[in-house]
Amino acid sequence: MLVRNFGVPDADMFESGRTMRQLFINHKTDFTAKDATVADPYAANWLTSIEASEGTETDETRTDQQQQETADVQEEMEKARKKYIEMKYYIEKAFADKPSIQNKFGLDNYDEAANNQARMVLFLDNLYKQSVVPANNTLLLAAGCVPAQINEINVIRGALADENTEQNAFIEGSPEATQARIEQYNETYEFAQRVNRLSKVVYYGNVVMLNTFNLPEGAQADPDINVRGKVTDTATGNGLKGVSVEVVGLDVFATTNFYGNFHFVSIPAGNYSLKFTRAGYTTVILPITVLATGVVTQNTAMTV
Repeated sequence: MLVRNFGVPDADMFESGRTMRQLFINHKTDFTAKDATVADPYAANWLTSIEASEGTETDETRTDQQQQETADVQEEMEKARKKYIEMKYYIEKAFADKPSIQNKFGLDNYDEAANNQARMVLFLDNLYKQSVVPANNTLLLAAGCVPAQINEINVIRGALADENTEQNAFIEGSPEATQARIEQYNETYEFAQRVNRLSKVVYYGNVVMLNTFNLPEGAQADPDINVRGKVTDTATGNGLKGVSVEVVGLDVFATTNFYGNFHFVSIPAGNYSLKFTRAGYTTVILPITVLATGVVTQNTAMTV
């Protein structure tokens, strides 16, 4: 089963991809000098992939559609139950002294169909067929039932069968749709991953540029990450997106993602300060010590 290769919400991946693509275009000469295969139309193909991903049916959209499919089926099931109550009245009136005939119409096994779409389709099919048997039909009409009421049984049966088929097909197609969506998303992310990998060659030793082409964390963490953390809102405890995090003195910046997470790569060993700023919040400055090996984690909370 395919998994997303990135660890942020889809929309955040698209947004960061668009940003990195523009940065790549701004520095394209540096990249193509090391790898000619990222020359045009690489940037154009990248944009095409981003737009294809943004246009792909989302998880939420598919969930909403499935809920609508279910609602449509339940609406037809309610019509079927109502029709049964109506026909039951005429059947019991027409065959009051013939319980075996009543059972031929299905009155003895209605409970099995009442909450089962597939069984209800079969139940209605039998109910209609028994109602148009000449001998039965004559007595039903004599009991006050009219032809339109009988014909409606078949109409409801057909509508229920169609809605049930559509619902089942939609549900069974969901895994395939999910896999296709993830494949598309991963293809888009791969453009950014490739540029990120190449940036480590192009800008080796340049901490500013290495972090300029940094990626949101994916399924496999970047081994060059050596500073990370999470920013939360003091009042709610929730992760705070859009916080600018600066390694003071290096002119290196990161922005917290949807979950409030941030990280830096290849920060040289030494003592620094992290400066956290976001409009509407009090700025926070915290000291950190980066060692030659390992990862330093610095979490913080910000107050309005």
